[in-house]
Amino acid sequence: MKANAELTIIIPCYNEAENLPHVLPGIIRFCEDMNFRLIVVDDGSKDNTYSLLTALRSDCLEICRHSRNRGYGAAIKTGIRNCQTSYCVTIDADGQHDLGDIQALREAMAKEHADLVIGNRQGMGSSVVRNVGKRLILWFTRIFLKLPVRDLNSGMKLYKTNIVQSLLPFTPNSMAFSDVVTLVHFQLRYKIVERNITVSPRSRGRSTINWRTAVQTLSEIAFLVVNFFPFKVFSLLAFLFFLAGAAWGIPFVLSGKGVTVGSALLLLTSLVIFLQGIMIELLVRMRYQTYVHPNDAAEDDGESI
Repeated sequence: MKANAELTIIIPCYNEAENLPHVLPGIIRFCEDMNFRLIVVDDGSKDNTYSLLTALRSDCLEICRHSRNRGYGAAIKTGIRNCQTSYCVTIDADGQHDLGDIQALREAMAKEHADLVIGNRQGMGSSVVRNVGKRLILWFTRIFLKLPVRDLNSGMKLYKTNIVQSLLPFTPNSMAFSDVVTLVHFQLRYKIVERNITVSPRSRGRSTINWRTAVQTLSEIAFLVVNFFPFKVFSLLAFLFFLAGAAWGIPFVLSGKGVTVGSALLLLTSLVIFLQGIMIELLVRMRYQTYVHPNDAAEDDGESI
């Protein structure tokens, strides 16, 4: 590691051979000038991405490689696990991010005493389809969370390394990593702030993001919400079944025909779902009570005076 380096730039890449020769040399020079580390993770690319990476030489550069494609999140997690500096920032390999914004994120983290700083793209650099998917995911998340974030799945995020490394077991290997890692920070009461960043259009190569990515991300967030807030989800479902049972059964009861089998089944289902929600909520709380803040762990390891 370079002496006194305090920040590492992490770049996940998959089939970016067309972009890397134009993008990476500038990033390497930036890291050398700023005394940053750079970790590039080749996620099992099928083109000559890895050979291009190995041809580059710099004391600041570390190359990691997956033998097969494991996913965007898995590539970032590999980079974070190999990070040895106090802070790390993720950017994309397509050259869309402005390296000058990294300093703005660092200043925001120091000024706000934040644990995670998100680069807010302000709707820039995305197609109409991607913006719709982004808004849908954010709307879905805010149904259950009072999340103070406008760009949930931004690829540029500045982390405190020890914190994000402790949270990796809660995050997926898929493209949904960007969304989920933010939600995990939020749920565990870490401070999150946003700063506007500049995003340029991709000039070379082809994005791997499509409508399937949005569907996958939505399912990942639904999974996370159920795992962190099962009672909210199950109580909502139980309430809907209760309303359906009541709406079906009340007219029959008022007419003196008694409770129908259909309404009774709906009401019983609502009760079962409600009780399941309580049980799963208790299990989830027990699971996350074992999480230890890295700073607390360090204090516990210290000697008593």
